[in-house]
Amino acid sequence: MGGSAVGEECSAYGAQDDEDSYSRFQELRASYNEIQEQELVKWKQRAKCFWLQNGDVNSRYFHRQASTRRRSNRISELEKGDGNMVNDEAGMRKVVADYFEKLYEPSTGDNTEVLRCVSRVVSEEDNAALTRNFTELLVKLNCSSIDHEIPPVSCIISDGVLSSWIIKAAAEFGIPEIQFWTASACSFMGYLHFTELLNRGIIPFQGNDYMNDGTLDTQIDWIPGLPNIRLKDIPSFIREAPDGIMFDVLGTEANSCLKSSAIIFNTFNEFEEQAPTNGE
Repeated sequence: MGGSAVGEECSAYGAQDDEDSYSRFQELRASYNEIQEQELVKWKQRAKCFWLQNGDVNSRYFHRQASTRRRSNRISELEKGDGNMVNDEAGMRKVVADYFEKLYEPSTGDNTEVLRCVSRVVSEEDNAALTRNFTELLVKLNCSSIDHEIPPVSCIISDGVLSSWIIKAAAEFGIPEIQFWTASACSFMGYLHFTELLNRGIIPFQGNDYMNDGTLDTQIDWIPGLPNIRLKDIPSFIREAPDGIMFDVLGTEANSCLKSSAIIFNTFNEFEEQAPTNGE
């Protein structure tokens, strides 16, 4: 009930002299005073300026200050991507919607050539050293278990991008191991088929216009669990094929995960039910 309606009802009950009417009058008066206080606070907040004194009257001056500030903060026009200005409400809504829609789209820049100039930093010797160091850690832990300091290693859960040498080390000791793929199940299926994309001649992309000529909108229907997925939705490292470091590493490690006894995906079944199920 608004302040005016409460005020009128309060006046009506105030004119009567019976006990029930007086009790109702008291309730309405308290409600009316509360509404007035709320209205006062609203205009005080809208005015955004210091009042002459705390609890000053709800004057026309502060109403005018608030209204003026509202007009000065109003967006009257927006610039479109082509440089033209838009001043109608529907047009401005579209400019805002288009901006946020394109904000997180892939960059139109092509960094493939730059990435190809980066030399591989982890050699086969490095991988062997990593395996050796991990093997030494397993030996140390299991030796400690003999002295009952800690229990023996009974299972290994490793990051999926470390799968190749972890699986090898676990096999040496006969320890069960599980791969934890920290990205989505859909991304795993994409990495898993990097080599197939190469074999089918889909990548590497030809020319320098593939980012803008519709190539990335091409749909493929043969990756299990990812029906009619577009090339732009597959992990973007396919754009570095065939010599990109991340293209090589992630494609290789994803396939190595298939040698594991199990793979844990960092996802929810409701989000990606098809990918883990059909991609087995």
